[in-house]
Amino acid sequence: MQRSQIINAMCTQPALRLADMREITCIGITAIQTQPDKLIQKNYMECREKDVSWRVSVPH
Repeated sequence: MQRSQIINAMCTQPALRLADMREITCIGITAIQTQPDKLIQKNYMECREKDVSWRVSVPH
C-alpha cells in the first residue's frame, strides 16, 4: 500500500517535498525516506545520475 501511494504521488506531483508527500499519503517521513531503496531494488524507480532526477516505472 505504501509503495503504490508513494509511486502515485511521485508520478502526479514530481516536485513534492517530503513534508508534502507525508500530508498527501499519510505516511511518516521516516517510512517515505526508506522507500526509495526498496523501490530501486524492485525496479520501480531509478535515479539518473546525470541530472539527479528520478525515473518511476509503474508495473502493469
